[in-house]
Amino acid sequence: MQVGFLLLCEYASHLATGAPVLAGVLRVIGSNQFPAHLDPFYVAIEVECDPHEGDRIHEMTLQMVDADGQVYYRNELSLEVHRRPDMLPSNVYSWFRIFVEKQIPAPGVFRFDLLYNGDVIGQTRFEIRG
Repeated sequence: MQVGFLLLCEYASHLATGAPVLAGVLRVIGSNQFPAHLDPFYVAIEVECDPHEGDRIHEMTLQMVDADGQVYYRNELSLEVHRRPDMLPSNVYSWFRIFVEKQIPAPGVFRFDLLYNGDVIGQTRFEIRG
């Protein structure tokens, strides 16, 4: 199992064909004051699974941490993977609206980790600026 992409954005959805729709990809989030409360945003994920990983639900964890490893957001995810009849890898696209309830004390670099069986299989970094 590997992550194709893990992106923060202002909006995420999909077309009727299943193709991802992402708008306003975020690398920097600004705030006028600290401690800061973040407005809701989306995290979009694409995971590629080998045929033997298909036809089941995979439990994963999505978490937001700072450079010191302090967790600001954590949520358990379930991704359902269907095995392709041609036995090629399956791609699963999903998106989640993120509500970070914990206040951000100061500007800095943060990251979202996607964990599977306790291992980080994907991550993306972003900056919160004042």
